[in-house]
Amino acid sequence: MEEEERELNADELAAEVERLEASNREGRLRQRYKELRKEQRAVNTPLTSPPSIHRRSVTPARRPRSDSDDEPVDREHKRRMDIESKYAIPSPETFAGGSIADICRFEHWCEIVFDTRPTHYEDDRRKILFARGYLRGSPSDAWARLQASDKQPIVEWTAFKDWLRNETQPDGMRKMEASRRYREALQQTRQRVAEFVTYLDGLEENMEELPEHVRRDALLMGLRPEIKIKIMETLPPPTTRQHGADLAIQIEE
Repeated sequence: MEEEERELNADELAAEVERLEASNREGRLRQRYKELRKEQRAVNTPLTSPPSIHRRSVTPARRPRSDSDDEPVDREHKRRMDIESKYAIPSPETFAGGSIADICRFEHWCEIVFDTRPTHYEDDRRKILFARGYLRGSPSDAWARLQASDKQPIVEWTAFKDWLRNETQPDGMRKMEASRRYREALQQTRQRVAEFVTYLDGLEENMEELPEHVRRDALLMGLRPEIKIKIMETLPPPTTRQHGADLAIQIEE
């Protein structure tokens, strides 16, 4: 029994010692705070609330960004490029000048390549570099002069197309030729309706804006006779270019 009391008294004594040490630590902390408060008052700088004796939570430091963070994105980008490289593209077209039809054909070929490999040509700079590589003769020389001049560089694909058309033909002549070809446009024997519509759209880019009924009539009058007759028999008749094109494609298929 006496041994149990001695053990109990020892436990109580250890607990009392621990409590006194904690109280002493708290007292020292508060005393230090009072000293700091006096020093801060001397320089008229406010001090925050007294420090707590409890353990404060510490927010972990943010890990600096490293190049490895971009690796999954880079791998996915490379994977898409590898897949697109396997897609077949039309035979290369070079452009050394010519008519509006030649310009439209070259631009159309470039845009087929861009659509087939969108990851390769996801920005206009790459599109322009690609098309520039297929310029020959006078257009190639004109581009070299532009690059060597102090003029504002061309950084948009639409601006490059405008530049190419203006270099190939003056604006007035280009509009006159486009208007003539538009009036005479006829769907060829082996030409699909969608290809004929694309041809008309390319000519319209070099003309003043046309009313919708003029665009519709140019398509309907230019279609092959067997398609045109069936569309004329349709009730109600098409009211827009797009409606007429949709009917023609259905008949063709």
